[in-house]
Amino acid sequence: MTKMKMRMGTAVGCLALALTVLGGSGFAQGQAAAVSQKAKTSTASTQKNQSATSQTEPIPQRVAAAAIPANIAFTSNGDLWLMDGRNPGAKPKQVTKTGIIEIVGWSANGEWLLYLQHSEKIIYGSPAYLWAVKADGTGAFQVEKKPLRGKPKWSPNDTTIAYLTENSKDPIRSNLFLCKLEKGKVTSVTNPTGEISISDFAWLPEGRGLLVSTPAAKEQPIKLMKVDVSGHTGKSYLIGEKPNVDDGIYWYQADGLTLSPDGRYVAFFVRPNSASISADGVDIRIMDLLMPSRQAVIDGGLGYPEWFAWSPDSHRLAYIAGGNREATTDKSLAIADTTLQFKVTDAGQKDFTDSQPIWSNPDGSKLYYTHGKSNIAWLGKYNPQTVLVPGQRIWERTLDGKQQQVTQGSAQTADYYPDISRDGKTLLFVRLDGAEHGSLYLKFTGNGKEIELLRNLTGEAGYYGNYLPKWVSVYWFKQ
Repeated sequence: MTKMKMRMGTAVGCLALALTVLGGSGFAQGQAAAVSQKAKTSTASTQKNQSATSQTEPIPQRVAAAAIPANIAFTSNGDLWLMDGRNPGAKPKQVTKTGIIEIVGWSANGEWLLYLQHSEKIIYGSPAYLWAVKADGTGAFQVEKKPLRGKPKWSPNDTTIAYLTENSKDPIRSNLFLCKLEKGKVTSVTNPTGEISISDFAWLPEGRGLLVSTPAAKEQPIKLMKVDVSGHTGKSYLIGEKPNVDDGIYWYQADGLTLSPDGRYVAFFVRPNSASISADGVDIRIMDLLMPSRQAVIDGGLGYPEWFAWSPDSHRLAYIAGGNREATTDKSLAIADTTLQFKVTDAGQKDFTDSQPIWSNPDGSKLYYTHGKSNIAWLGKYNPQTVLVPGQRIWERTLDGKQQQVTQGSAQTADYYPDISRDGKTLLFVRLDGAEHGSLYLKFTGNGKEIELLRNLTGEAGYYGNYLPKWVSVYWFKQ
């Protein structure tokens, strides 16, 4: 694959990225909302909205009594459901019955799940409110009264949540807040960066602070900076040059901040102040925070941080490269090595499309990802009864570069959302039998048998088939 280095003006497009994908900046949020109705038609959210309202899909069912060390959150008919996989007799439990749900993820201790609740039966362009629920499905409550921008993030070591909301005086700006959950309620709320507009943020590994990004402005380039939970700022890192705002289009923000496990490296996207251009590809960059001069544009691709995956030893960043907004064609797995001056290995194949990389745990000896034949035949004639990438399967790549298919299935199905247990022995994935319907499957690594665990999961195909937000979130217990 020819590596694509996106530059302003080289990408074309007419639709903005969906609200949940644009990182939370005021500019991006406004652009996404302005064209959300157009964006929804890309994979027929309209059909999904109708099915969620009428509850035409069957309710989820546990098919197999196999016990696995995991709590599982998933969506069906727009609602949130939970199931304790450790109990072979446990059945799916419905948590919500109104609006439409976007799963955020589990707290570090697995006791709480965060989710966004959209009051309308649509995700894109509608206000999203932050909720939390206990792992057993009880005690759900609204965490923040204001609608959020972007996705909130749990602290890596406690029940503190970081999130962005609109600035009350300037809707273009977003402000950062931290809140602490204790004994089933919010016990404190702080605003560590004050009135500073924040584009995106990521928790530092120890949970005592965050890396935040601020957008470019007149005489001010894009900036990353460290801030502790008390609001004390640390080191700052400038990205690029001061923009010439009179040019109209310029590099505006860094988002998708994804730190390596050791906190030394950060992967991120750099976007221009045009959501239309960004929809077809943005710069993918890595910076060494200990040696800031050591940074590079390693590739170009779609701006989905869910397609970043750091190896446990922080030596390799797996990501998905390739431009043009259709996620179902010509997207390639690539790996950047931090020990070799960010050298990139292209692990993709011509005429195929990859997504959703995830490293095995705990040694990172294998990399799992989705892999299927490129397909855009669904454009203009979307049918929710058929999958977008027929025959797509989960594959694995070992450190020596060997790649092989892991899951099996018919050409009328497609596999998504690989998730591996902490010991690397149990793989969960969703097998779709239609664009918006599927089952959760279980596979023990080293064993060829695939077990249907849960049936009747539903969700949206996402923006041009990116299958975001995810339909499933798994908390793996230690074994």
